[in-house]
Amino acid sequence: MSPASSLLSPHAPRRILPLLLPLRLSSSSSSAAAVSAPALAMPPRRDGTKPPPRKWKPKATDASFSSSSASAAAGIAEPVGRMALAPQEPPRAGPAQMWVPRGYATSAADGPGAASASTSTSAAVTAEQGGAASQKLSSLFKTAPHFEVDNSTFTEAQIRATFYPKFENEKSDQETRTRMIEMVSHGLANLEVTLKHSGSLFMYAGHHGGAYAKNSYGNVYTAVGVFVLGRLFREAWGKEAPKMQAEFNDFLERNRISISMELVTAVLGDHGQRPKDDYAVVTAVTELGHGKPKFYSTPEVIAFCRKWRLPTNHVWLFSTRKSASSFFAAYDALCEEGTATPVCKALDEIADISVPGSKDHVKVQGEILEGLVARIVTRESSVQMEEVLRKFPQPPLDGVDSDLGPSLREICAANRSDEKQQIKALLDNVGASMCPDHSDWFGNSGLDAQSRNADRSVVTKFLQAHPTDYATKKLQRDEEGDLRVEHGAAPSSPVSTSVDVVPKTEGLIVFFPGIPGCAKSALCKEILNTPGGLGDNRPLHSLMGDLIKGKYWQKVADERKKKPARIILADKNAPNEEVWRQIEDMCGSTKAAAVPVVPDSEGTDSNPFSLDALAVFMFRVLQRVNHPGNLDKSSPNAGYVLLMFYHLYDGKCRREFENELYERFGSLVKMPLLRPDRAPLPDAVKTVLDEGISLFRLHQNRHGRVEPSKGSYAKEWARWEQRLRVTLFGNADYLNSIQVPFESAVKEVLEQLKAVAKGDIKTPDTGKRKFGNIMFAAVRLTPADIVGLLRKVSEKDTAVNTFLNETKLEDSLTKAHVTLAHKRGHGVAALASYGIYQHQEVPVSFNALYYTDKMAALEAQLGAVNGEQITSRNEWPHATLWTAPGVTPKEANMLPQLASEGKATRVPIEPPITISGVLDFY
Repeated sequence: MSPASSLLSPHAPRRILPLLLPLRLSSSSSSAAAVSAPALAMPPRRDGTKPPPRKWKPKATDASFSSSSASAAAGIAEPVGRMALAPQEPPRAGPAQMWVPRGYATSAADGPGAASASTSTSAAVTAEQGGAASQKLSSLFKTAPHFEVDNSTFTEAQIRATFYPKFENEKSDQETRTRMIEMVSHGLANLEVTLKHSGSLFMYAGHHGGAYAKNSYGNVYTAVGVFVLGRLFREAWGKEAPKMQAEFNDFLERNRISISMELVTAVLGDHGQRPKDDYAVVTAVTELGHGKPKFYSTPEVIAFCRKWRLPTNHVWLFSTRKSASSFFAAYDALCEEGTATPVCKALDEIADISVPGSKDHVKVQGEILEGLVARIVTRESSVQMEEVLRKFPQPPLDGVDSDLGPSLREICAANRSDEKQQIKALLDNVGASMCPDHSDWFGNSGLDAQSRNADRSVVTKFLQAHPTDYATKKLQRDEEGDLRVEHGAAPSSPVSTSVDVVPKTEGLIVFFPGIPGCAKSALCKEILNTPGGLGDNRPLHSLMGDLIKGKYWQKVADERKKKPARIILADKNAPNEEVWRQIEDMCGSTKAAAVPVVPDSEGTDSNPFSLDALAVFMFRVLQRVNHPGNLDKSSPNAGYVLLMFYHLYDGKCRREFENELYERFGSLVKMPLLRPDRAPLPDAVKTVLDEGISLFRLHQNRHGRVEPSKGSYAKEWARWEQRLRVTLFGNADYLNSIQVPFESAVKEVLEQLKAVAKGDIKTPDTGKRKFGNIMFAAVRLTPADIVGLLRKVSEKDTAVNTFLNETKLEDSLTKAHVTLAHKRGHGVAALASYGIYQHQEVPVSFNALYYTDKMAALEAQLGAVNGEQITSRNEWPHATLWTAPGVTPKEANMLPQLASEGKATRVPIEPPITISGVLDFY
């Protein structure tokens, strides 16, 4: 006995809706599916209640029909002995999973003596065409609205086509890629990468199973898809194409298979580049079965496609830690500027297995590449792929040089004014062997005249009936909004029109990655005094860092735990990644979102804040009086403190700074600071700032964080602080004129914060994604370690000591590294090969110092990581220390040759001095 029949009560009255209407509805649970949903009789609901009537609107209804599977109907008809079904021709014999969709059934009215309860009856379904079928459907539509769904009615949905769900990574990108690499490293899986062709999803399940696109069927997208698919058969099979099209459709029908393709054409719109050709690439093959659909693995998809000569995608497999790490490094190097040729070339070089696509992206679409798709697949996929490639070589294209008839673009151009005529021309041209039935697009005779009320009535009954299986139950739920309540129906309860993506039970942390003088405290006061706060009624609370004793961010965390729904204004500068990580942890542990507010500034090559912004911040601080943190006009080292904060951001340009904050917290609020039409910074102001920056670096290299009054440069600091005040106040008119009015800045920040508080924001990821267009790999060294090395060398060599003093090398050295590979000079694959060692500590031995009056560098010898020797692609591994104005760091590569010519000095370092650095990408 079938599962459906086992639920039937022998004493329950059995009623049946007198048609099986193929409603085409779209739903998604673990996959996107197009289904056929006939309504049938069913036992009482278990709760004994009748579902309340609801008005629903379907996405579409189908007007076509054919025969239905006898085996599927028998499981229902056998226990329902009193059903009288219309006679029919017996279906063809076939496999157990044979499925013929879109059937219609009729039933005699049920009555007490219609049949014996013990009678076993086979279900019969009529497949009719032409006028007779149309008349019968008309009568069925008239009958359907009067059919009452009761506790004995059930419904069953059939999946017609399906595709993978959208990728919704629950973790951050960095955590996801780390997890992928770890799974590959431990032999648990392989990493598979494919090209993302720039088209739209097209699903096909045979000429009876249907064609689907744009969450629907019977539209111009499906007509174009069928045409392109038919043309691909002509191109592949030549004269045999009609025969192979018919066999292919029959194969899909008999085995209940759905294929999914990326349909790329110039007639349906394009994503940035008009494709050179109209084509499709198979991305998934699914056996629909009678339960959960089974998706083919990529090797199985390639075998399937090569058997039928269908286009396949370019596929790369990465089965080792080194190759998987190299892939992500290559992605970071190419993500912002990569086109198809360099991307494919780089991945071909680093992948363990590369399977070229049967359609060359450059030839059919062009160089513009939409992206890459990376996913984890089974460990056995490498072996399976190699076996498939041996058994199924790339098939020939017998019709590539033959006349394929008018092209897609020609047909659409000739029928541009009428979409229906356009569809008809496409279907006529593809031929009867590929598409013998056009009813999906144009319906059957007389069907178009049916009332929409009848259609809606059938959908309502389908939704009210008891589901026979899990798939039908999922379909009846309105999870994806595919079935919508009629707009005219009144809601059962008041519905808020505002969008609150940050729930009221969750909080918000507003923090300030800035510098003293950026007006954060004044801004916090304005926000607190704003009527209605940020517009969502959550209480506001400000914590000023200068008034908090103890660890400030721990205090914020404690406040968050006490009242998690509050919006906290963290009135303290948050200048570095250590603080940002604390805020991330706080968000995760207390269910909060965080939004950084930063002063808007152009920045420099190595700092997110420009000298103009720094000058304004200093000018503001030096006008303060009675500041709670004692950083005001009376502070003797106020300029030094601001330089210290300024250098906390050193090493990041503005773009890197903003990208990192946005990637960590998902939003970024900019506070206007400087007028865009301002005059250039006066030379006097620029000079005094440059002097302060040089003095700060000199002090930091020698004394670290020691107060300026206690170091060897105490007098220089005192004189500079005095010059700073004189210079800034001497240019007070200029510094006041270049600032955006505070009231205007507050207004703009409030608008942005309100949008964040009510807008599309989620609880932040717990990790930062390494994103950017990386240019080179290097071992980063600490400047203080390099300065210490130079001092040891200068103690033994007076000429070196003189050179260091004359060039002030110690003052100018802010960063140092040994370059391993450069994208432009060595290629992406060479650059990506260091991915496996990223963030690893590398010992570097320095054995000589080279210098001239224009540049200086240390000769380096790289050590090993986990027993593997690190080598540089440069002919001469070195760390450039200094170059004179107008000299590029690249010219330091010439130092060994200059030394051999007597034009540079080489000072051996014996014994060599070893310093450890960290390998990373830049």
